Order: sequence, then structure tokens, then C-alpha cells
Amino acid sequence: MALKATAAVLGFLVAVFTLVPAAAGTGSLTWSWVAPTANQDASQITGAITYNFYSGPTGAETLTKTGITTPYYTAAVAPGASLCATITAVVNGIESSHTPEVCGTSGFPTPNAPTGLNVK
Repeated sequence: MALKATAAVLGFLVAVFTLVPAAAGTGSLTWSWVAPTANQDASQITGAITYNFYSGPTGAETLTKTGITTPYYTAAVAPGASLCATITAVVNGIESSHTPEVCGTSGFPTPNAPTGLNVK
């Protein structure tokens, strides 16, 4: 899959795309982005925007979730596992180009502190 930072023939620009790891050990990663406000021809977007989420190993993302209505998506992953993703915007049935790929690794659970510490 060719990944592009800006829209191609049919697309919209999906600006900032960042990875925000969830709390340590939760086994999830959250991607967030800024919704596009204009079409490639600079005209204002009219219609509802949804997003498609593509995830998988680096360079081999496949469609995972469609119809996302928020500018973020949280994916469950095993602690310590890595996942890469791109997103597209969809307006009036037209899908944009992909964002650049962003990869992340979820954190490991934080262990409880030891108990029963004594001094004699």
C-alpha cells in the first residue's frame, strides 16, 4: 500500500496524525488526528466526515475499522506489542489518501509494590 502524506486525486488532507500510548499496561494504543476542513481543491468540506482505520505490521496495514466518527481511535493490543496504522477520511462516499504510517508499542503492566517489609 502506498502511503501518502497529502491527498491524491480524490482526497482530503488529514493533518496532524499522532500516536498517544494509553496508560501503561492497558494493552491499547490510541491514535488521534485533526479533522480535515477542506477538500483537495481547497473547497469547504460539506457532509459528515467518517474515518477508516488501517492497521497491521509496518507497511502492510489492512482495513480494520470503518465509520469512525471521532478524531481518535483506540486499538487493543497485547502489552509490549507493536502496531502500525494509517487512516483515511471519508466524505460523501469518497475516501481520501492515507495518512503517513504511525507505529507504536503498548506498555507493560506496572507491578504492585512488594508488601510485608520488616526490619528486625
